[in-house]
Amino acid sequence: MRSTNETGCKTEHCDDTSALSTPVTWGPTAGGRLCAFYQPILDSRTLQIVSAEALVRLVGPDGRIYSPAQFLPEDNDEALRQVTQFMLETAPRAIGRLDAEGFVLGGR
Repeated sequence: MRSTNETGCKTEHCDDTSALSTPVTWGPTAGGRLCAFYQPILDSRTLQIVSAEALVRLVGPDGRIYSPAQFLPEDNDEALRQVTQFMLETAPRAIGRLDAEGFVLGGR
């Protein structure tokens, strides 16, 4: 499901069927799903969106959203690898979709 926020930036909502999420099988948040959220970056003079910051979040089975500080175990290299791989695969696809929908990022 997609929505558009007040800045006009489209955001993806993750659920169990989303191609943009992946299940988490480690730690106290096992059963949640990794999701990518995109924070628009605005030009302070023009208030135009010029870029976006990709942020990883975990959506728990109860729908609560967790930041990495809340869900990444400190001593689990496999968890860090899974999060990194997820973002490296997801962000470029999202940028391609935004471009196709007319959201030009980075002044291109």
